[in-house]
Amino acid sequence: MSLLSSIFCKGEQDYIKGLKEEIAAHREYESQLNLELMSLKGLLGSQSSDPTVVYEQPQHPPNYDTLIKWLYSDRTDRETYVKDTFDCEDFAMRLQKEALEDGLILSIQLDTVAHHAINNAFVPKENKIYFVEPQNDGIWLVGTLD
Repeated sequence: MSLLSSIFCKGEQDYIKGLKEEIAAHREYESQLNLELMSLKGLLGSQSSDPTVVYEQPQHPPNYDTLIKWLYSDRTDRETYVKDTFDCEDFAMRLQKEALEDGLILSIQLDTVAHHAINNAFVPKENKIYFVEPQNDGIWLVGTLD
């Protein structure tokens, strides 16, 4: 290899190395922005007054046992039912909010025939969907997905 081609290769290698460093720095900056965005979303949806709180990316409950343990620790079911003030949809929204603050995804299921609101949880590792009664932490299997 001639001296000129080795200098060119060295320059090209330095250029590629510089590009890789720029990409890595850009990815780190993007990750930081995503963390800040999650933190802001979490603060907007919570009662927290601590601006340093960083929320993890929410996920579906990893398994049935985790869901049960989380429900046991949550205090939503201990709230008092007050007709037209704090009733079934308020319980369901509260449970969803508490789950999200703890990094779990629960959705709300409205039964327009029975005029009732509950939550549901998808457990992807088990491929199962559970209904959760937020007023008493009752839980039952809805079905298994194929």
